Amino acid sequence: MPYYFCIVGTRDNLLYEVDLTMRPPAAPAGSSTPGSAPAAEMPSGDSARPSSIFGFSNALGALTGSFGNTRPGTHMPTFDTPMDEASAATSAQVGDHYMLQMIAHGSLDILEDKQFLDNAVYLKQLDKISDWNVSAFLVPGNAKFIVLHEHMHEDGIRNFLMDVWELWVKASMNPFRQPNDPITSPSFDQKIRASARKHL
Repeated sequence: MPYYFCIVGTRDNLLYEVDLTMRPPAAPAGSSTPGSAPAAEMPSGDSARPSSIFGFSNALGALTGSFGNTRPGTHMPTFDTPMDEASAATSAQVGDHYMLQMIAHGSLDILEDKQFLDNAVYLKQLDKISDWNVSAFLVPGNAKFIVLHEHMHEDGIRNFLMDVWELWVKASMNPFRQPNDPITSPSFDQKIRASARKHL
């Protein structure tokens, strides 16, 4: 089942994001079956992290091409250049990635309205856009955990967010980290993914 998770800082800046879609393992290089293009994957780690708030300048540059190459090593085809299947798959995944960021960012207005009307820290099904349900978790200090999911699995999502809260507290205790610094720790990422496999 597809899930997208992000942590938003106090200035509505993206601190961490991960696509938790459970995909089948990719075949080793050189062992592709005849007639099938290799599956293109989104880059992970720091190269996948947008450079601005929710990556909208990157998305705009990728869609219009007016800002040049917004991601290193990528190139946007022109309209008169035919795209092969792998390029089309990569473009679709990049578009889906930015669509998920836009849905998460669009839910912040509703989240900020509800946080003053409700005392709960876990807000289930805060919003629904297209096929995506938005659930959120408000952390003391005004950081926000946002989960996009297609299926309702409230207990699993709540348990996942509680695990993330524990990891967030441990990361926040680092004296060398500022509250709105992006989280780039590979250990943090591995533990988030392990918790997602356990609960989601």
